Amino acid sequence: MGYPSVDVLKTVHLTGYIDQQHYPKINGFVRNKNLHLNSSIPPDTQPLSFIADTGFSGSIVLDTKIIQSIESDYLGQDSVTLAGGVDYPVKVYLCTILINSLKLKEVVITEMNEEYLIGMSLMRTICKRAIFDFDKDQILF
Repeated sequence: MGYPSVDVLKTVHLTGYIDQQHYPKINGFVRNKNLHLNSSIPPDTQPLSFIADTGFSGSIVLDTKIIQSIESDYLGQDSVTLAGGVDYPVKVYLCTILINSLKLKEVVITEMNEEYLIGMSLMRTICKRAIFDFDKDQILF
């Protein structure tokens, strides 16, 4: 899978949090058929909670329900190797993601049931450094 096509971008000032189970999470939501990643969620919006998964080399994982609610283009099928070494068939899409006020085009979405992940490809695109501060329960991009 390729990297999202953007101009050289390395700072977005996006923050996240470490949840009670020690998962690094980033907030997101869908509005006007667009997927947003943002440090804050509008009050009238259903929040999505993405795990910042350093073991996932792709960009983003969404479930069918969210993919159907955003503007996306179906690319085809692929397979991913899960942490246990099992190959798993997936559908692949392209979409635009808004991170704060930044628009990332042609971001590759991997479809998996009930999963919301942000992988290393997207993290490399949006920042030079991600800080996972488990003492303060926060993530900084």
